[in-house]
Amino acid sequence: MEGLEVSIIKKSELERTQRVDAEFYSKENLNVISSISKLNAKPVSDFFRVSDGNHMTISDQFSQDGIPYYRGGDIYNFFIENTAQPLTIPESIYNWPNLKRSHLQKGDVLVSIVGAIIGNLSLVTTNQKATCSCKLAILRPTNIKPQFAAIYFKTKVGQNQIQKFRRGSGQTGLILEDFDQLLIPEISENFAEVIVNFVEQAHQKLELSILAYQQAETFLFESIGLQDFQPSSEAVNIKSFKNSFGTSGRLDAEYYQKKYEDYISLVQKYPNGWQRLNNACTLKDSNFNPNEKTSYKYIELSDIGKTG
Repeated sequence: MEGLEVSIIKKSELERTQRVDAEFYSKENLNVISSISKLNAKPVSDFFRVSDGNHMTISDQFSQDGIPYYRGGDIYNFFIENTAQPLTIPESIYNWPNLKRSHLQKGDVLVSIVGAIIGNLSLVTTNQKATCSCKLAILRPTNIKPQFAAIYFKTKVGQNQIQKFRRGSGQTGLILEDFDQLLIPEISENFAEVIVNFVEQAHQKLELSILAYQQAETFLFESIGLQDFQPSSEAVNIKSFKNSFGTSGRLDAEYYQKKYEDYISLVQKYPNGWQRLNNACTLKDSNFNPNEKTSYKYIELSDIGKTG
């Protein structure tokens, strides 16, 4: 039995749906429940009303502008309003009677409940009109500070509980009925207020950083003449061999679109000069051999937005 992990559970101690998969009763999972149970923990249903988003087919109603319609893939920002480009629907569709149940309110906690990103969550910070799909659970607070709850479920303890209750093999999911088995420890009002203040400060600083980025971007565009710049929309660009493949080694037609030449020309006309990226920066393009005994922070492609 050396190297094996064993947990012995009585049939009378099985959870509500009588799960018998071994991982559900791992020592780590049991230790988490044991620890938070000592803090007079209570189920989510004592603190939230739990529902989910829209179940109707609505893809043919998406519009260029309108009311935000959040989906599972939008739950990467802690503050949902900072989602870069959410899908939108017309207000007339938003007001459909069947969609009213999924209208969002300030203080709602959104949790991704389908697919590979189960457990991602966001906090709704305004009463601006918005709704969401059924890939998201909507936790509406009744007796808790939502900022504290959102932070709690992002911690190791909160995520352990959420991931434990995943179901399925191919397309996994977290069903709404299981939320009443997620536990939240009892905390003092003063401690909750400390968490709330930290979250609100983080939100304010994030809003200031977004404003600063917009100001910097505007200043940059004005400085190099991009503010009102309109690149060419010509579909054809004729090049000699010498000025195309002979120079660049590229044969794909898209590479030679006239608009790219216009952008390059704009930069080269900048009165304070210009330089190539490999002169301005050190480009790391060599392979990296990790040390087996060292832990590394790993950045996914999906982690990279326009601001890095």
